[in-house]
Amino acid sequence: MNKKRPPTPVKISPPELRPVGARALKSTIDTLRPYIYGARILDLYAGLGRFGLEALAEEAAHVEFVERDKKSAKTLQEALPKGAKAEVHCADVIEFLKKATGAPFDIIFADPPFPLWEEENFGHELVTAIKRVTSADAILMIKAPSRIEITVRVPEFLAWKQKEYGESNLLFFRRTESEEPGTPGALNPL
Repeated sequence: MNKKRPPTPVKISPPELRPVGARALKSTIDTLRPYIYGARILDLYAGLGRFGLEALAEEAAHVEFVERDKKSAKTLQEALPKGAKAEVHCADVIEFLKKATGAPFDIIFADPPFPLWEEENFGHELVTAIKRVTSADAILMIKAPSRIEITVRVPEFLAWKQKEYGESNLLFFRRTESEEPGTPGALNPL
């Protein structure tokens, strides 16, 4: 008798964990390629560090990953190429940013779990904390849910571009020294 094996169960991530997809990651790296070489990169809410690992492959000078989940941080640490100029911090992102010292970062990628965007003042707190660790001409990318209108102001950052990928928006900003009214970007559709 020919018995059929039961289908292998599909492992589904919790809905709040939405790692940047392959298409979005490729597009992001293509957009940032001219800026990555020699840059200091900060990958926030890193998960398994897909963005930061790609930045290392593109010859970023240094990449720091911040991931709160101990298991993911350990897996990421083990995945780093031998001799990589990189550090993995197992920490809460906001607390890490508030205490961070050292050289500023040139490119910051933040991919917070979607439920955090529903918390009051989350966006403002995140952007305020990020601002203190950026270089004068930094690029900031934030992944946010497309279903929620996010209206946090980003002082000193100009909205550069936006790409939608299914349930996610990738929002790109460039830091500017301009203080002119109306120039700061906002975390909402461009």
